[in-house]
Amino acid sequence: MKNKENGRSMVEMLGVLAIIGVLSAGALAGFNTAMKKHKLNEHLDALNTIFQSAYELSQQLPEDTGWKQYSEVLYKSKGFPKHFKYSAGDTILDSFNNRFYFYRTSGVTWGFNYTIENSEFSKQICHNLVTFAIQNSSILSGIERSANYNEEGNYSTTSLYGDHSCQQNRLCLKDITLSDIDSFCSLDMGESTNNKYLFWILWK
Repeated sequence: MKNKENGRSMVEMLGVLAIIGVLSAGALAGFNTAMKKHKLNEHLDALNTIFQSAYELSQQLPEDTGWKQYSEVLYKSKGFPKHFKYSAGDTILDSFNNRFYFYRTSGVTWGFNYTIENSEFSKQICHNLVTFAIQNSSILSGIERSANYNEEGNYSTTSLYGDHSCQQNRLCLKDITLSDIDSFCSLDMGESTNNKYLFWILWK
């Protein structure tokens, strides 16, 4: 009788340990998910912060001819996010180590050239870029994505337009749906051979 009781106690103990293991695994998965969401939220906040600084600079810097980068000027400004870094080659690294730079074209267009490396966060980071663009659609000309559709390397550009560029038959930031964002951020549109996705965020 005693052995049976001990046997039941051992089985019960193993059952408790199994339950603890399952709960621990679930808690760890939940923690990891929460941390990923937190990091993505920080990334979105940082995008808005650095854009506000870049936009203010674009309104203050003297007119210049030709294409020119201003990433270092942006880095030295007061509004540079603490989770972003300045790298060699006049390049900025976001909190996921994606590269972008702040530039001006020969006209009056300013922008970020943003390269998203292929990773588990690629689609979510693209969603952040579009969300940020929607939040600033009254200022932005739009956001463009270049995609490589064939082996010859021919490119096609998909655009989401800001308020000033919004016209009939254009996909405008203020009107897009979640389905539109998912389509814009579809990973099969990217340069799969180079494992990167190219974006331009533009304003005047």
